[in-house]
Amino acid sequence: MITQSISEKNGTNEINEVMSKFFHDIPVVMVTSKNGLYFLIKDLDTALEDFISTGKAYTNEFHVFSNDDMHAMTAEWEKLGLTVTYRSQAMEYMGRYVTIIYPQIIDKTTGKKISLIPWFMLPGRPFPVFVYLYSLWHYEVSLEPSQRLTAAATSKLFGIKKFNKSTVCRNIKAMAMGHLLGKINHERPLSIVERESLSIDNLIGCIPKMIANYPPIETFQEKSGAQHSEPINNTENVRYALSSVPHECSKVIKEKPPNRSKPRDVRKRPERPRTKAAQRGERKPEFVKPHEMEAIRKDFITICRNIVMDAAVTYHRTLM
Repeated sequence: MITQSISEKNGTNEINEVMSKFFHDIPVVMVTSKNGLYFLIKDLDTALEDFISTGKAYTNEFHVFSNDDMHAMTAEWEKLGLTVTYRSQAMEYMGRYVTIIYPQIIDKTTGKKISLIPWFMLPGRPFPVFVYLYSLWHYEVSLEPSQRLTAAATSKLFGIKKFNKSTVCRNIKAMAMGHLLGKINHERPLSIVERESLSIDNLIGCIPKMIANYPPIETFQEKSGAQHSEPINNTENVRYALSSVPHECSKVIKEKPPNRSKPRDVRKRPERPRTKAAQRGERKPEFVKPHEMEAIRKDFITICRNIVMDAAVTYHRTLM
């Protein structure tokens, strides 16, 4: 764990107390934009849930909630004078380019707003959070770490062509610099235990109260003495949580068979003139069967979802 100065601890504890007062056991994530919060939704519309789990889809547009649930929520919030709008974000996953459409609830009088986003979405990022986390975890647990092979495994597992070695390299540097989680005081490691989520009825009543009561973002920035999203090195906490992932989840690439070739002939022979051979390309990895890959993907996503929700509920932070 990372040791902080006394002043940093006091400032962080004050922030946590304020956050706990308004958002106890609620998966709300602070953002740097003025008066904006993200509420992470775990129980998603069936079509979106199936797409994340299996990669199968009949559309390229997904909503966080079903039409019936969204109509019910909108009707209640608009009665209270709140405005419901829709925002979207593009995402690449399982060989498809899709659009995630999510609601944003706004109090036009105060300018406060809450966006209800799926738990896996990172605002402004093209891939789900579990894709980035898998690449970090895979590289860490590999017996012979290779950014190229980690990128290949991640790309194949989650169907993302643009996930390459440079992306893995940036993520590794981010972890080394502590850019996973914000400036918080970890009193315990992150957990992989599943948390309960709010029902639609509870969500309908919760959002107006949150909008009415949560302090401006400037309050948190003032208490911390800096932008609240400023990172420090808390990577051991994330590593500890990811250590619970079964090692079998890393076995996307087939292991090389043992070398049973004949011993090399080391006898000295007269040197023969040779033409310059073409440079050999890197051997492409062989992957496990599709049903094995699907099992790995589902297991990792489930564990990752629990870690993400725990970070949001306990520390009001995303992992990246």
